[in-house]
Amino acid sequence: MRQIKVLAVAPYAQLSDAIMQAAQNHPNILLKVFVGNLEQSLESYVQYSAWHHDVLISRGGTAAMLREKLNLPVFEMETSSADVLRAIKLAQQTGDRFVVIGFHNIIDNCRMLSQILQLDMEIYEYKKTDELPSLLAMLKKQGITLIVGDVATVNEAKIAGLQSILITSSAASIERTLKKVEDFFVDLRSISASEHLLRNVLDCSERGILITDPDGKVLFSNEAFVQLGLTSAIATFQELMKKFSSGSSYQQRQRTINDSNFIIHINKLDVPEPCFVFFIHRQLKAPAGISCVEYEDPEKIRARTVFSSGSYMESLMPCIHQACKSNHPVLLIGQSGTEKNTIARYIHCNSSASVGPFVLIQAGALTSKEWHMLFDDENSVLYSPSGSIFFEHVHLLPIALQSTVAKALTDLASQNRIRIMASSVIDLAKQTSEGKFSRELYSLLNGYCIHTSALCRRRAEIPALAALYISKYNTELNREIIGLEQEAIQLLTNFSWPMNIDQLKMVMKQLVLNAKGYYITPDEVSNVLQNESKEELIQANINTKQPLKDIEKDIILDVLKQENMNQSSAAKRLGISRSTLWRLIKDS
Repeated sequence: MRQIKVLAVAPYAQLSDAIMQAAQNHPNILLKVFVGNLEQSLESYVQYSAWHHDVLISRGGTAAMLREKLNLPVFEMETSSADVLRAIKLAQQTGDRFVVIGFHNIIDNCRMLSQILQLDMEIYEYKKTDELPSLLAMLKKQGITLIVGDVATVNEAKIAGLQSILITSSAASIERTLKKVEDFFVDLRSISASEHLLRNVLDCSERGILITDPDGKVLFSNEAFVQLGLTSAIATFQELMKKFSSGSSYQQRQRTINDSNFIIHINKLDVPEPCFVFFIHRQLKAPAGISCVEYEDPEKIRARTVFSSGSYMESLMPCIHQACKSNHPVLLIGQSGTEKNTIARYIHCNSSASVGPFVLIQAGALTSKEWHMLFDDENSVLYSPSGSIFFEHVHLLPIALQSTVAKALTDLASQNRIRIMASSVIDLAKQTSEGKFSRELYSLLNGYCIHTSALCRRRAEIPALAALYISKYNTELNREIIGLEQEAIQLLTNFSWPMNIDQLKMVMKQLVLNAKGYYITPDEVSNVLQNESKEELIQANINTKQPLKDIEKDIILDVLKQENMNQSSAAKRLGISRSTLWRLIKDS
């Protein structure tokens, strides 16, 4: 029996990975996976139409819509009761008030679980995605801060500024679906060997290939076309086709698509029916040899997590929202790892500057030559109609370059072209008063000044953050962790977190990746935190050339500072009693 051609439409990227992994155990299935939302699922079918699918698989509302619109077998990856319960348990551990929103397949499971387990939770069912914005707005007014739901719900929740936990499909659910496909498609018709060979050869090409009819309808697109990220730019090729048809002599065109430059060759074939063939390859262009500058597309960073309700950023959000409403400069002050870069990206994506790129400049690595290359180039992003320029660690900007940068940025600000933001881990006001930082540059940057707090000052929020990161890494790593045991939560809460949120992210990723059971244990947390503590002491500014007694004193004082002079916490970190700690301090 020939292989069954299955097109899987995955509402989120990690589900794509899980499906491909599961398919490795089914040699009779030849799989392609498209990642897209409810509205994009029909587009995915059109783009892959020349592949002659035998069956489509998806989940929830996407599967229901495909089944309604297409004359093709559609199999649904069922969302099991265990999948739903896992997400609900994570939501409960955050301590926030939450509601469950979903399509009928999820809601039916929720109602059943609510009755059997006597769970007290609010449940909402939607039939169309355009119902979600008004529903979420209503819930937000009621004080809801956390949403549990499917992909469409989670995406809308992000737009509404609400926290969310995605109900993911387990490996068992995917396995059952693939088994159903194999059982059902035992008698599929065979296709011709020549057609199969031709399509495989075209898929081996490193160039993207697109074939359309004279009306612009897609007849074929190969794997490289998809990998180049061109599936959302069909209109661009239809435009080129019309210009070519009108008698234009140009058979090669250059186009910028999704911030990448492409060279496109166009040919017209007349057999067996008229069609247009596009051969596409990426035009690689380095950013003028400037290694310390990164360009980011707003669409790619818009979905990045900002803890905007019920957790880490709650106290900062009024100031952040105020900054989003204007074009004034923003200065972010705080320890490393306190989400300054994330806040800058959030302000960019939620302000008028979002139509342009987000440009990150590593201030400590910027040279005078590179700055002039960036500023003097008339095609530089600095001269785009909109966008944001963000100086990461602006306190490290060479003092000799600060006045030059200040003058250039003042000119840009006067033209209202680009949003200026910067971050620093030290107090720039003090540096300026001491003559260690340009007064002109400080005055320019100090529009909205946002101070981010260290994680050790917000210990009460660590359990909620940990639960949200478990949800995030469950999705990314295809894991099914339900939560942390209570003692494990206490260990996380008591830790000093010298690298703040960045360190918490790394720790939670390790814990989710290495957890042996459904719950993360105290031993697992202790092992990871011990390694973090060792690394922390290695990196401490300790003079090892002094006597042992003095080294011991420096370590004790360093740990005390990290624990905000809390002797009980410091003693616990050092593995000694509080009385021993007091004696060592007194003796030294």
